[in-house]
Amino acid sequence: MKRFKNVVKKIFRPIYRKIMNRIIVELDQSVTAKMNYELTLLHNKMTNMHTSMHDQMTAESHALLSQIKWVENKIEAQNEIAAVNTATFKDYRNCHVGKEVVIVATGPSLDDYQPIENAIHIGVNRAYKSEKVKLDFLFVQDFNKILIEKYGEQYYYDYIEDIENENCTKFIGRFPKYFPYSFIQLPEGMLFRMNASEYFVDPSPDKFIYENICLHPLMDFNSVVFPALHFALFTNPKVIYLVGCDASDQGYFSGTLGGKMTISSVYTDDTISRLMEGYHRVKEFAKQAYPETEIVSINPVGLKGLFKDVYTT
Repeated sequence: MKRFKNVVKKIFRPIYRKIMNRIIVELDQSVTAKMNYELTLLHNKMTNMHTSMHDQMTAESHALLSQIKWVENKIEAQNEIAAVNTATFKDYRNCHVGKEVVIVATGPSLDDYQPIENAIHIGVNRAYKSEKVKLDFLFVQDFNKILIEKYGEQYYYDYIEDIENENCTKFIGRFPKYFPYSFIQLPEGMLFRMNASEYFVDPSPDKFIYENICLHPLMDFNSVVFPALHFALFTNPKVIYLVGCDASDQGYFSGTLGGKMTISSVYTDDTISRLMEGYHRVKEFAKQAYPETEIVSINPVGLKGLFKDVYTT
């Protein structure tokens, strides 16, 4: 029996060793493959993280450089803004103390306005076409390309001619060169023919409202009404009446586009909300900088409840 066991051992021992060696090799190969796979995943993950970090740092660097360039351009433009606005507005500070001023915009409610006697009337855009209002000042700023597409180039040239023929003090708005602008700015070369003075507005995202419009640009919230309002506050009147400042999508008064178009058909969908943002900012600014000046909405539509409301119809 003992001899049989020894024989069996001699026969199976090498077989056992071969089997065990084979198992060990396969185990080693399996472990190695698994480790290689995990190392590959880790390497890919680190590569992706590095790429992502690089892209993020590149994007942040570009954004930072853009912001730096924006600030540099604003600083560079500031000298021109101060020079132009000072030449235009230096004689108007506090010039309307104790007086009543009317901002005349082109909303449909302008048709219902009964002119306030002895008030200073500051019109914007085509408010000069109102036969019942004699303007003292006119603010114009740009021309929408959509109007040329709808009515032809002659509509634009007629607008220029109208401004030339208007007998009042005229101000033509300008945008700093660092700001990309899609509308047509009125030709600077025609200022002399129009007998107009130019001014700069602030189209930047922060839209800070400055008290001294001689040294800084006028506020702009997607409408020339706001530079006109800024100027009116600068003159420090007793009351500012808002006429035709409808802040709604109900079109224009009968003397201009004749109700053919609405604000949303000419401008972007969020124009009304931007206008409302601007009027809220005006209210805050006036309360802080000109607390003795009362702002009154005549026959308000979109501005109902924001300022003092007065209805004449």
